Amino acid sequence: MPPLIPGTPIAFPLEGFLVPCRFPSVRTSWTGPAFLAVLVLVAAIGAFTPTIFSRPSAVAIDSPDDLGLTASVAPATFRDGDGGPYSETDDTYISSGAPGTNFGTNSKLLVDGAGCKISSTAVCKTLIKFPNFIGPNSGQVPPGSTIESANLDLVITNKGWTQDVYQVTESWREDSATWNSFSPAGMPGTKPQDSVISPRSLGLFSIDITSIVQHWVGGEPNEGVLLASSNSDGVDYESSESASPPALTVQFTAPPSSPPSEFMIIDLGTLPGGSSSTASAINDAGQVVGSSQINVAGSTEWHAFLWEAGVMTDLGTLGGGFSTAQDVNDAGWVVGTSATTFGLSHAVMWEAGTMIDLGVLPGDSSSVAQGINDQGQVVGYSSGDNGTHAFLWDDGMMTDLGVPGGGWLTFLPEAINNGGQVVGTSRDSDGGDGAWRWEAGVWTPVARESPGDINDAGQIVGSGDGRHGAPVRGWLWEDGGLTDLGNLPGCCDYQSYALGLSEAGQVVGRSQTLDYSIYHAFLWQAGGMQDLGTLPGHLQSQADDINDAGEIVGSSQDASGSRAVLWTADSDSAPAFTIVDLGTLPGDTYSTGVKLNDAGQVIGWSVRDSSDFGSLGARSFLWDNGVMTDLGNLGDPDVGTMATDINEAGQVVGWIRNASAYDRAFLWEDGAIRDLGVGGKSSQAMAINDVGQVAGLYYVYTGNSPYEWETHVFLWQDGVTTDLGDGGAYADPYSPRTMRVTGLNNKGQIIGWSDSIELHACDKRAWLWENGLFRDLTNTSGCVGVEESIANDINDAGQIAAWRGSSYEGPSRAYLWENGTWTALLAPDAQGNALGINNLGQVVGVGAVDPNSTGGPFISETDRTITVLPDGFPPSFSSGANDLDLNEAGDVVGSATPDGSYSGQHAVMWTTAAPPSGPATLTFQKGDGGAYSETDDTYILGGTPDSNFGTGLALFVDASGCKVTPATVCKALIRFPNVIGSNAGQVKPGSVVVSAILQIEITNPGGTQFLYQMTEGWTESGATWNGFATPGSPGTKGTGLSFAAPLGVIKLDITAIVQNWVNGDANYGLLIWSNSADGVDYRSSESTNPPKLTVTFRSP
Repeated sequence: MPPLIPGTPIAFPLEGFLVPCRFPSVRTSWTGPAFLAVLVLVAAIGAFTPTIFSRPSAVAIDSPDDLGLTASVAPATFRDGDGGPYSETDDTYISSGAPGTNFGTNSKLLVDGAGCKISSTAVCKTLIKFPNFIGPNSGQVPPGSTIESANLDLVITNKGWTQDVYQVTESWREDSATWNSFSPAGMPGTKPQDSVISPRSLGLFSIDITSIVQHWVGGEPNEGVLLASSNSDGVDYESSESASPPALTVQFTAPPSSPPSEFMIIDLGTLPGGSSSTASAINDAGQVVGSSQINVAGSTEWHAFLWEAGVMTDLGTLGGGFSTAQDVNDAGWVVGTSATTFGLSHAVMWEAGTMIDLGVLPGDSSSVAQGINDQGQVVGYSSGDNGTHAFLWDDGMMTDLGVPGGGWLTFLPEAINNGGQVVGTSRDSDGGDGAWRWEAGVWTPVARESPGDINDAGQIVGSGDGRHGAPVRGWLWEDGGLTDLGNLPGCCDYQSYALGLSEAGQVVGRSQTLDYSIYHAFLWQAGGMQDLGTLPGHLQSQADDINDAGEIVGSSQDASGSRAVLWTADSDSAPAFTIVDLGTLPGDTYSTGVKLNDAGQVIGWSVRDSSDFGSLGARSFLWDNGVMTDLGNLGDPDVGTMATDINEAGQVVGWIRNASAYDRAFLWEDGAIRDLGVGGKSSQAMAINDVGQVAGLYYVYTGNSPYEWETHVFLWQDGVTTDLGDGGAYADPYSPRTMRVTGLNNKGQIIGWSDSIELHACDKRAWLWENGLFRDLTNTSGCVGVEESIANDINDAGQIAAWRGSSYEGPSRAYLWENGTWTALLAPDAQGNALGINNLGQVVGVGAVDPNSTGGPFISETDRTITVLPDGFPPSFSSGANDLDLNEAGDVVGSATPDGSYSGQHAVMWTTAAPPSGPATLTFQKGDGGAYSETDDTYILGGTPDSNFGTGLALFVDASGCKVTPATVCKALIRFPNVIGSNAGQVKPGSVVVSAILQIEITNPGGTQFLYQMTEGWTESGATWNGFATPGSPGTKGTGLSFAAPLGVIKLDITAIVQNWVNGDANYGLLIWSNSADGVDYRSSESTNPPKLTVTFRSP
């Protein structure tokens, strides 16, 4: 079998090698959702007059009315010197007139067939390279992408005649390349001519290098491009050392990095203390075997494991330092290899938890087991002084299978089917490999290749050996015929390895992607190969086995190691979740979802600072179908609310602080909030059921020293409050306790937990109240075994989601309590907390799915299998804060950081419902009542350079004669500062902007106007002519938009600018100016018809 995942790139000679490729604009064979991205590297042309504009084309454009400001998808801007991590540009020219001189620091790039600067015969050629724009990181073009278009933009300062464009194949450096540094001199290695260009106009010039960039992302070395000419009419370009450096614009479709939509990928974790694991096989019961690192007495070893229903079990060793598991049959018997106490390797079988040493062939010292069938027959090989021999182990008897005749020297089995047919690899005296099938002593040649697996129908899969320059390819053998499985979509002949086979003829393995050094797991079926992707953040993957249910096991790899993974079909038991950002209330940065009902209504908290969570610095919200509503307060706007529960009628309960600084239990319904009137001073409502009963806490004065106040549980219904006491006989009279309430079901059962006021070992104790009695759920007498528990939620069947463990000894674990029985939901020693439960018995919680992972949100399904939710921001394992909840549809609310930055925690909903399709449209106009419609605008006036006009009813733009003197210039500034954001009613960062239209009314028409994206900050009340770094010239970017200025309402397309804002550019608004003395007057945001922005977009 080939190596698991190559650790080094595959050697492939590219220099001078012409690869026949076709690159369709859309790769229709991909089944995973491809995304379209544009990488834009824009040249700075600020030194030119505002009438020079550009769009990617084969010729220069200088028409101010021909803009090309089309919307780019997910653009990122790179240019040498812009501070971006991938913006380096290397360029220079080489000259025959100065063959030993390097021009890497020159501000010009010269191309000339004769007469280049020095002499009438001197030839100049230019080299340009963007060395870092391809890569796996955010902001780079991923290897394996499909290039839709790629344009090299240069600024011409001396125009000339035709030139040739080449892809360079020879390495060079900006600081050392000279005419003589290449061999032959002046002839850098290139591929055949890519194109011919005609740089006959001054200004910005664009060259189409799509095919060259496709070669680079396909794995060919990026050594840049060469510009050369045989014509004596030379051309001068600006270099990366100038103020207008070269730029590259790439539009591409990235390869899939996640499993296709019909699959989800599950990280199976590792054994305790390990960081890497691999999976080898899976049976029809879903049991997975493989190998994992484990920490043993401070040392790292590899041990075989059995993974089942979320639990990974160490299968141990024969006393030595390692073991591996290679196969498992449908009875759960596992075979592999283990080190003995003497350091020898022996084939082993694990049966019902017992390890059996299968021994060796007579005279041998070591053995390896490779496969097992459902009859318990095992195949492998045994080695010693007499070489290596294949064996078949059956009911305690090990038989030497021998080798095929005709000069074959060895036979190494790979697999055995239920008919007793064995496949393996033989090697001949010339070192060649061949696939053979053994059946009852009869040898059948399959192919001069290496096999991987055999099914009960006798189909065999394997891989070609790649000799004589041919690529290694996966194949399927059936009835003497061989089918080439091909490779994942890409250019030319890539390698693939077929490793596993199902009874339905489905094949799994690994294949090179467009980057020769990167492999992805694949599934081949019905003649097509499907990329299974990787774990998030991983680069490579491999699939090793597939069962009859279509579940696939293998490994996913990043730079730190590999992880055993399971690809499972998207089903009700393993739903594919979409995470929906619910946003925050206006002005806030953080939010969290607390509870939701079956109608999908969500309650939660929104805060300005993360430290306000759980305090009265928080505001409570109700989120319903995309709209977030502030629940308000009891009259004091300076204090917040803490909503704690919502029922199916949409009634919300919680607590709020009144004007007397007491916490008061409240009920919110029909848009109004009211005090429940519980107790004389402080009270808190914690839960509400569907019949309107409310459970909570309030404080009772007893006068008993030293603790004069007690917390009592109450039950409120229809205005009547019943005091349920402080636990009665449950309370420890020698250690008073503080009560907590966490849940109330429709049968009137109440749950919670209590804290000891005086710290001791039995600090937290879960309780259940029913029929007038409190019941201790901890199941300990006194404080035995430092056992603690917290009850978090209860369903109508009386099942309780809980936490159990110790604050003093770990780990704390997620549990389900039912009828006095505690059931752990996660793997042994995996830390976690179960926080919510629905009436189906699904439990949502937070924790580590194995003891070594960092933890995150999960669902324990009704069969207790675990579904990991994506991109979670986990709460504390033992806090008891119920900030994860799920409804009967399996939707979950909580908090997460959807962009992965951890810069702001937002309330989110995980849902299996299909995300909304199609773009959304939002409008922003001052005075329309929208929360984010603020509009800032003003004009700056050269005649009174320190005056601000932010309160004016008009905006003036004039090149001269503006209001004050004949020479006075006016420019207008407009900004919609709150358009971009994560809340409902804003355009979310990272969106695809379909269109963005600025509507503005002209009351005095005039000459041609120019609009630019601003890059310098300003305020409506403070902006003046002298207030900018260069007086009267606010910082801008891009090539600008020119437009006519007739009387009436006009609409301007600013899609590209808004796209820049949602992609991270600071929103400093727009600058409008003119070089015409025929001035224009616009209505401002203080007028009756203020500027309006309409944005149509697709959220990320």
